[in-house]
Amino acid sequence: MLINKIIEKIHKYLWPVARKLKPHFKDLKEDILFINWRISYEDYLVIIVFGVISAFISTFVISTLVLYFILNYIDFVLITLSLIYAIIVSFMVFMYFLCLPRLAKADYIKEIEDNLPLFLLYFYGLVSSGVNLVKAIEISARREEFGKLSKDIRFLHYLIDSLGYDLLSALMILANKTPSQRFKEFLYELVSVIRSGGDIKQTVREIAREALVDYEIKLRSFIEKTNLLLTIYTFLFIAFPLVLLILAFLFSVAIGSTEIISSLLPFFLGFIPMAYIIYLYIIFLIQPSL
Repeated sequence: MLINKIIEKIHKYLWPVARKLKPHFKDLKEDILFINWRISYEDYLVIIVFGVISAFISTFVISTLVLYFILNYIDFVLITLSLIYAIIVSFMVFMYFLCLPRLAKADYIKEIEDNLPLFLLYFYGLVSSGVNLVKAIEISARREEFGKLSKDIRFLHYLIDSLGYDLLSALMILANKTPSQRFKEFLYELVSVIRSGGDIKQTVREIAREALVDYEIKLRSFIEKTNLLLTIYTFLFIAFPLVLLILAFLFSVAIGSTEIISSLLPFFLGFIPMAYIIYLYIIFLIQPSL
């Protein structure tokens, strides 16, 4: 991979600096597994240092050149402004790399829990038809429509089929590995029923029913939140800008100048489109898997 080649070249130069970060961000060690970069914790710290340094230097140089070409001169104040801007950008890059593994983990958990009700319903259909648990896991592992949950089921099947673990041991390994608390509870419940000799079919049925009820509640909550967000967005970014534009037009006619309308162009061309993108992203974050 390209990223691995880049890491190899910069590692020996930046590792002494990255090593100082190692004791302070130990929680990243497990979370970086969810970004699928296939790099070590140490390599990720090197990438953070490289990204921050690159962002600082490039931002400082570019902002200084832009100010020079716009104003045709450069002084201590402008250099200080470029320096402050570079510090802000490099700090944002630093925070991005810190948050990226956590966000990837959150997305992983969300995808598992969104697909869990559908998987449980499918799994219950297999178990209730007389298929034993190991065979039901094997069949479920072939399905791709459960998102990241399919990856965990394939791992469970790999433990049983390829590594030779018994069902209980494989379930416990997966329960300790998965980041989803709801899926973990299902696996522990399954282990408990198997050990006690309980009715597996009935247990899976009850868990699937509860998951579907939770899914229905989540859908209702999503509809309510969407309606609220739509109301807020309509007021702030449709009604208010229209009123502002009308008032600006009236004032412009009254004073015989278009400066007021011109001053609002950045707001209409920049802020409103950005607000719409943020609105769509929030909808994406809160929506359950359908």
